[in-house]
This record gives sequence, structure tokens and C-alpha cells, in this order.
Amino acid sequence: MTSPAPNTDITTRPRKKGELPTWVVVLVFVLFGLSVLLIWYLGNRPPNGLRLDAIQSDIRQNLPEGTPREKVDAWIAGHGFTNIRDTTDTGGRVNGMKVTIPNETWFDEADIVIHFTFDSDWKLQHSTPSRLFRN
Repeated sequence: MTSPAPNTDITTRPRKKGELPTWVVVLVFVLFGLSVLLIWYLGNRPPNGLRLDAIQSDIRQNLPEGTPREKVDAWIAGHGFTNIRDTTDTGGRVNGMKVTIPNETWFDEADIVIHFTFDSDWKLQHSTPSRLFRN
């Protein structure tokens, strides 16, 4: 008993009126996905371009422990940060400063806050940059 030969005719089903070709449907989904990714990417980028990881890296590289306050002040002025306040210890003595930098994106409102703490000779003891969300 011989089996019938496989059908090698490839026929395409006729497209119904108003039916889109498959490639058009795939293209629409791909473009939609890329649009969502682009909005997410741009929505998480602050307009001023400042990112916490870049600031942390810059501080580590340019302001090691023991840096005099004058150099820290120059670093702050060089970056154009203007919202600066002195911080005090529990005894009321000024022992550092706090720099607040606006860091909003399309999706959240936040600030990058950098705390600089100095010893009694005004040498940098440590710095703690962080990104804090506003209420």
C-alpha cells in the first residue's frame, strides 16, 4: 500500500475585505512597544541631566576624605549648586553643609541631597549624597 504523495501546492487563503496584512499588525505592535520604552526612558531622565550615580562618582573622585572646606566650596560653586545650608551637631556647632539639587522627572518629584560633614579643622570627614522624594 502506497501512501499518497504530500500536497506541495502552497495556497494562500484569500484576505477578507478590511483585513490587515500580518506585517502591518506586527509593525503596529513593535512601534507601540518602542514608543512605550521611549516614554519610559525619557520620563526617568531629569531635565537638568543630573543623576545620583554620576554625582557620587564625581564626589569620590574629586573630594576624598580630608579635603579642605574651601575645595568643597569650590566644587559646589563649580557645579552651579546654589541651595546650600550649614548643618549643626547636637551641641549647635556648625559641622557641615547640606546641598539640595532639584531632580524631577516626568514621573516623580525628587531632590538630590548631599550632606558634607567636616572635622574641627574643616577637613571633609564624609559626604552622603542621596535622592529623596518630595511629599
